[in-house]
Amino acid sequence: MQWSGTLFAETGAAWDSGGADKFYSSTGAEFVADLNLFYLVPVRARIGYAHGFDDTIGDDRVYLSLGSSF
Repeated sequence: MQWSGTLFAETGAAWDSGGADKFYSSTGAEFVADLNLFYLVPVRARIGYAHGFDDTIGDDRVYLSLGSSF
């Protein structure tokens, strides 16, 4: 079993042609736990919070993710 945490800040833009018109920024934090389900299946659980700074599309989000390698 392993526990870890992450703090992040990011800025990015997307475009089809030419240059980017607007860049969007966000920050957040997440907590990650590597667990063994029934002592058999390795599972990575991730819970986090992200904040978008744009007035139009920026939101506060809480997310949960469960996954495993195969």
